[in-house]
Amino acid sequence: MATLGAQLIRCCANLASVSKVHLWLENSTAFASSGSFEAFKEGYLVNGAAAGTVELGPGETKGVTVFLGWYFPNRKFIGYHLGNFYSHLFKSSIEAAEKLRNSRIEAVSDIAKLHEPFFTSTMPISRTSSSTACPTSGTAAGGSGRLTTVSTLKMDIGDGRVMSDVISMFITYLLELYTWSNDNDTLGMVRGLWPQAQQAAQWQLNITQSNGYLPTYLVSTDDLLGLDSYNHVTAQQFIPVRQNMDSEKATLRRGRRTHCGLPSILIVLAVVLLLCWHWWSTQVLVLIVHQDSPVNIPIKSTPPPLSSSPKAEVNSVRVQKVTPRPTDLVDLLSSLSFKNYGIAKSSDVYVFNDLPCIYLEAQNVTSSYTSWSDTYGESSYLYQSVAGILVHPPSGMRSSVPLGGISTGSFELRADGSFHEWTIFNQYPAGPPKFQTLDNTFMGLYVKRASGSSASYVLQTSPSDGRLPGVQSLMYQGAHPMSKLVVMDSRLPVTATIYAYSRYKVGDMNTSATPAVAFTAVLENPLNENVTASFMFNFPHGIEPHTQRTVPQMSPNGTLYKNSPPLRSIVAMDTLSCFEFCNSVSICSSWSYDEVGGTCLIYEDVRMNGYKDGNSAGVKGQWKASTSEGAQCVTMHRVETDTAAGGNMSLCGFSTDNTTKFSYGASNDVYSLWQQFASSGSFEAFKEGYLVNGAAAGTVELGPGETKEVTIVLGWYFPNREFIGYRLGNFYSHLFKSSVEAAEKLGNSRIEAVSDIAKLHEPFFTSTMPDYLQDILINSLSHIRSAFWVRDGRWRQWEAYDCVNIDSVHNDGERHIPYITIFPDSELNKIIAWAKYQVQPNLTNAGMIYEELRQGYLDLPYPPRNMDIGDGRVMSDVTSMFITYLLELYTWSSDNDTLAVVRSLWPQAQQAAQWQLNITQSNGYLPTYLVSTYDILGLDSYKYATYNGAFHLLAMKAAEKLAYLMGDNEFAATCHEAFLKGQVALDQYLWNEAAQYYNAYTVDEGFDYERYRNSTNLTLCLYESGRNEEKCVLGDPNSPGPLMSDSFYAQVLAYSLGLGTLVQNETRLRLHMKAELKNNDSPWGLMALNGGANNAYTNSIWALANPNWATTNIHLLEDVELALSVAEKSLDYWRSVLNDQWNIAGLLGGTLATSGLPFITSHYGFFMTAWHIVFALSGQNANMTEGSLTFAPKVSPPFLLPVMLPGVWGYLEAQEFAPKRPDAGYVQYTLGLNFGSIPLQSLSISGCSAPINGSCTLRADDFLRWDCFL
Repeated sequence: MATLGAQLIRCCANLASVSKVHLWLENSTAFASSGSFEAFKEGYLVNGAAAGTVELGPGETKGVTVFLGWYFPNRKFIGYHLGNFYSHLFKSSIEAAEKLRNSRIEAVSDIAKLHEPFFTSTMPISRTSSSTACPTSGTAAGGSGRLTTVSTLKMDIGDGRVMSDVISMFITYLLELYTWSNDNDTLGMVRGLWPQAQQAAQWQLNITQSNGYLPTYLVSTDDLLGLDSYNHVTAQQFIPVRQNMDSEKATLRRGRRTHCGLPSILIVLAVVLLLCWHWWSTQVLVLIVHQDSPVNIPIKSTPPPLSSSPKAEVNSVRVQKVTPRPTDLVDLLSSLSFKNYGIAKSSDVYVFNDLPCIYLEAQNVTSSYTSWSDTYGESSYLYQSVAGILVHPPSGMRSSVPLGGISTGSFELRADGSFHEWTIFNQYPAGPPKFQTLDNTFMGLYVKRASGSSASYVLQTSPSDGRLPGVQSLMYQGAHPMSKLVVMDSRLPVTATIYAYSRYKVGDMNTSATPAVAFTAVLENPLNENVTASFMFNFPHGIEPHTQRTVPQMSPNGTLYKNSPPLRSIVAMDTLSCFEFCNSVSICSSWSYDEVGGTCLIYEDVRMNGYKDGNSAGVKGQWKASTSEGAQCVTMHRVETDTAAGGNMSLCGFSTDNTTKFSYGASNDVYSLWQQFASSGSFEAFKEGYLVNGAAAGTVELGPGETKEVTIVLGWYFPNREFIGYRLGNFYSHLFKSSVEAAEKLGNSRIEAVSDIAKLHEPFFTSTMPDYLQDILINSLSHIRSAFWVRDGRWRQWEAYDCVNIDSVHNDGERHIPYITIFPDSELNKIIAWAKYQVQPNLTNAGMIYEELRQGYLDLPYPPRNMDIGDGRVMSDVTSMFITYLLELYTWSSDNDTLAVVRSLWPQAQQAAQWQLNITQSNGYLPTYLVSTYDILGLDSYKYATYNGAFHLLAMKAAEKLAYLMGDNEFAATCHEAFLKGQVALDQYLWNEAAQYYNAYTVDEGFDYERYRNSTNLTLCLYESGRNEEKCVLGDPNSPGPLMSDSFYAQVLAYSLGLGTLVQNETRLRLHMKAELKNNDSPWGLMALNGGANNAYTNSIWALANPNWATTNIHLLEDVELALSVAEKSLDYWRSVLNDQWNIAGLLGGTLATSGLPFITSHYGFFMTAWHIVFALSGQNANMTEGSLTFAPKVSPPFLLPVMLPGVWGYLEAQEFAPKRPDAGYVQYTLGLNFGSIPLQSLSISGCSAPINGSCTLRADDFLRWDCFL
């Protein structure tokens, strides 16, 4: 992407009557010879042109329109980047041109309506022209010039002359707005500016009361007349009074005239009217209307100025139903918002380049039962090659939205139309590895005009089979769980947009676990003739490229399953011959082909897949036609097997138009199958058999200007998930019995599915939060790709596919907010398991919660096959997190079953808190020598660490409140006493008075050198520093003390729970946060540690530090805009620079490593602590056991912010309105729900309580609205 914003300018030619549209980018005479251009050729060329050609019958009139759009967002002011506001409205020149194209009738109508009152009026028409020449020299308009020497980069300064007609105009403008406008926002703004208007009028009074009650010696708009040289002047004439003339001014301002007399009179009149109007009382009608799409208003950093005892208008609170959403699928899809885009072109060149790293998820995985990591070396990272220079590729190329029901496996549709990251066949580290690509998986489009010409293209910019024709460009947009592809090809006479999506419903895990993806093509005919359009999907199930299947699957007892030799080994000419050979042998189940040696191996059992270049493989299967209620499908039935690969998958067609015709095809040769489709838009009679490719196509007839949709659903059913040989199964096998059933469930509910997605997005994409935050939070939901839900009901998740621990408690903490709110049962499921494996009373560390349910162990020769073990390290932020989760669920949830489970776990929570007490009471009231999430920093080598101490304080504060809620006041008092002692100890041991921040750790006492010697931190430091152990241990001797970013991550969790500030002195916390930003900042975010050991680990950027800094500072009532900009630096970097927001790494390398590139662990949840920013902005605090919900927004109205509770998804909106009575304006608050329900007994915002009489229950699609006087 061009850093200076030089975006592609596109000429879009389109009109209903246009029969041909051409675009040419070379100096050519083609147009003059034929009225059109030759075939379009992309390139770095001087001219670009568009032409539209129409056929005109006798007396016939038609129109041709060419649209010129532009997008240059980076407006500068003397070097200062201001940007253009329209960049909020459009993201490309194409989008701007399309907006005008699609509304051109409305546009011309608006212009006509603008002109009519004047051009049809009885006002005189001037038949002469006159003009006023601008001076040929002087300063530019606006400001005072100053362009010759740049003295400031600020556009708004506030300067100029003392004038007679400036102050008066300012007050006049306010009066005009207040008396002429009926817009509540405008009226509220004018009321807010009344103090300035009053001061302005007072200035007029001050300069006139001692000078004859008129202004004297003032310059005016007519400055050249020099009237500021005289004492008193009227607007109509002036009489020079020689004795009052200022000769010096007359010399400098020769011939000027100033309106000095009458403007002062205007001021007096205006002030009097404004004064009366300000106190005028009027009755305001309150309309209860749902606002589906509020205007995105920039966040202000000052909370609303409510009085000390704000009061709600008693009769205005009402519960209402929202306006129904569209029920048409096309309208629903068109109404969706996306906050990102990337354009891939057929001319693009993409290459992989080696990226130094500690470990990242590998593009390709060779073995089963192993971590998917490129470890301690280099990882392949995708780049775009532009004239031989490697740049970051467009958004959607490195990663994209993972498509598929939760826990059912997924795949990604990339910006170039290719499909990647296949895990629907039960692939994960404890089973078979992923497929990076399945070549020849593609969508296609066929269009035939009534006039006879046709076109057909594969919807990829560079199809893997070179015989297949691709499109010119595709634009990708993603908003989990949906991907969108806009086809950009001047050769296609229709507009085509593809939406790919799965079921995803807040609070409903069963519905969301549908193993299927819908591909809906929205096809629009902009022509004035009929068009036949077809959409197709091809799946090459029979051949797995770049794959071998030679390793047997492991059995439950730890041995290799059916470790028998191949049935046959032959020399085959090609992959297809090996595929067909397996099909010809009745007992063959899988095959593997070495393309280099020509060796074909066939097996009786299904062997495990693994990546190997120059090989191909497959599992035997047969395509068959399937028909069930509401769907026609083709299904690939794999050979009967209890292995992970056993099952079936289907392609099924759906359409809201009953005239849509579906056809299905199967063939070994993808090109012959494509030729069938390309010739007619459909397939010949379906032929069952053991064939490589299966395809589905839907055909619609489009009249002029008509839009229709065609949907093809890919469903799958692979029930046999294994865990290192142990058969766990998939939970979705309880919900579905075949891939046809899954596809049918999604296909028949796709309107509901898209509506649920819209309701998921709305509170974010219509909010007043910055776009980057809206986008990064919604798309962070893609983190669920690594979760799995087994047949016995256990919900589990890998720490990451390249860091193969299962449900580490501390890592769950960074990502858990969307899980605990969207799918609370998933979080409860894990909490129960953590409690089950708590350290028993008779053991060391009794009461402690183990780090995770299972460490990896996948590298052992015979790894244990129990998925839940309960093991890991003794950590500072695990047991404390466990207690925190329970408190969140108990105070945030209104579900009785959830509350009952938490109450049943109180004994385990009490034992966990007791462990915290035990390890601190004899050690200075803080934990000592504990490892944490920030493990590679080696904090466990030091006696005390601020990070560890803060988490102990969180544990004590959370345990105190939970004990109180459980009725155990005695234990609550014990925890409170420990909290107070811990606060004192934190200041005593770790506060650095000289540097004014909390040291990361204590250096002067209790350093465990042996512990540090064995740490990876020291190993790396010694390597980088030339074995300078002293420097590695103590750090820079000139440093005022080690300073760690994110020392107070625990404070973020405390604030979100309403537990208040953890440290004794809040001022010290403020100073510490400022020091973190001042000392640890980098171009990519906050470096982990400064002033200690300086190496690639301490110098790296951990993805949770910046959002946590932002959250803490918002709660501290610091500058909200600054806080959000700090979060933006690291979060937006992934979506706007690296363009890899669906694969955010845990750590970026700093200046000593990869300098802002991924460094450690892919698809990681660290950055998801950004969800706490939402709570910080709204000040949400819930105690649903008492039906209490309060908000203390850190921004002023107008605003709209998301509201999230377990199983509850909604929004909080505030609008400020004109006064209802003489003494105050009022704010109108709206609390609306998209999912879930909230039983309320008390509800307040900024201290203003909603007048709820007794209690009320707010349910999905309800909203509650009330007014509060300021």
